[in-house]
This record gives sequence, structure tokens and C-alpha cells, in this order.
Amino acid sequence: MTIRTATLNHVVTIEIARPEKKNALTQAMYTAMAEALIAATADASVRAVLITGQPGIFTSGNDIEDFMQRPPSGTISGGET
Repeated sequence: MTIRTATLNHVVTIEIARPEKKNALTQAMYTAMAEALIAATADASVRAVLITGQPGIFTSGNDIEDFMQRPPSGTISGGET
């Protein structure tokens, strides 16, 4: 997994840790980040959430290769996918 979480002093840090791809996000990473945010929201002791990347880059955006392997299904407002 390329999403790391840690809690210190009531702050949850969610780190995007995929420097070899400039922290490009995959669908699995979006799922992991969502799960980490849900867990942080459910924890009454958490006061803040910090989302960060590896040194030198936050994220380059989506990993297009990963997203093309599993294109979304259904419709988008105004058309079909």
C-alpha cells in the first residue's frame, strides 16, 4: 500500500508514499485515503488531519495507467461513459 497513516498529538497524518511515480494516485490509494478519513472522523480524540506527500512533491495527480485499466461505469451528468 502506498498510503501511510500515523497519529500523534491528536493529529492524523495521511502520507502519499509513492515517490517512484511522483505520488500519482491509484484507485486503491483513493480507497485507502477515504478509509483513513472515515476512521479519523470516527475517532473523537482526533483534532486535525494532515494530508502530505513524500519530500519534493505532494502528488502529480491520477495514475492514468491505473485508471484506464478499470474505467468507470455508469453515466456522468450530460452523457454516458
